[in-house]
Amino acid sequence: MNHSSLAIHHLHRRARAYAREHGLVALVRTSFRTYVYERRPLYVYVCPHSLTTQDVPMPQVEHFHAAFVASNDEADELARAHDDFRAIDGRARSGLEHGAVALVLYSGHRLANVSWLATNRVARRAIDAVDYPVDSSVHGAWTGRVRTMPRYEGKGLFLYACARRFEYLLSLGIDVSATSIAPENVVSHAMAARLGCHLAGKGHAVRLLRWRWWRSGQLTLSDKEAVREAVATAFARRDGQ
Repeated sequence: MNHSSLAIHHLHRRARAYAREHGLVALVRTSFRTYVYERRPLYVYVCPHSLTTQDVPMPQVEHFHAAFVASNDEADELARAHDDFRAIDGRARSGLEHGAVALVLYSGHRLANVSWLATNRVARRAIDAVDYPVDSSVHGAWTGRVRTMPRYEGKGLFLYACARRFEYLLSLGIDVSATSIAPENVVSHAMAARLGCHLAGKGHAVRLLRWRWWRSGQLTLSDKEAVREAVATAFARRDGQ
């Protein structure tokens, strides 16, 4: 089975599972937002690369190991003995073709987490497609598109992935990068606060079929307060566990 067939098979499985859990109407609405039209509000952060793997605990995952992947050839080689991380992300192959780099975290051969980085706009747009303007200080550097497999959530993978990607960018002489976070993603807002990132902008990522564009907005005091509340909510959830 080639990679296109695997991606379609995975998509069908996800659609059936979603319909069983949420109903057919919810599936249709989600499919419309996914494939036809979407307008997503996002906050843009600029993050210093001050965190390293020496500052964070190792993930609580058995047989843990990590790999940076910078091409589809490298991904093919890795997939011979591991889950192919490209099977869960339709933009992965294009991202690798255009210069984006994946950090892939495994438990043995099982995929635990995948996250991405880019050092220029072309690579970022290939994997992320959100063409937001960023502070000139980041020189096109970006991190984002983090996904943790459900069975490995809460095991320190997100924090470790941030540190490893920051180390990678530092090795290239890049000491800051940008990222974008949806308003409702309280975990990522809390992580941004922990990493020392500062809120640099906001806007909407708009997509109509294959066309995509960014509409900038103006940060307000209410935006900053909303982010502070999101961070407080995330910390309260963590402390309550």
